Formats: sequence, C-alpha cells, structure tokens
Amino acid sequence: MQKIAPFLWFDGKAEEAINSFTSIFKNSKIIRK
Repeated sequence: MQKIAPFLWFDGKAEEAINSFTSIFKNSKIIRK
C-alpha cells in the first residue's frame, strides 16, 4: 500500500481536526505540534 504524507493547515480548531484525521486513518501519527 502506498503511504500518504499530507500537510494540513488550519486557522483555528486544529487540534479537533487532527484528532478527527488520526481517528480515521489507521497507523496515523502527529509528528509536530
């Protein structure tokens, strides 16, 4: 399976968005806060 490395930018509520993405994609991780 091909790896995906997205770059996400949020102006406000970023933590909520990231928690949503990491709950959807298996083996996802946050590499910088």
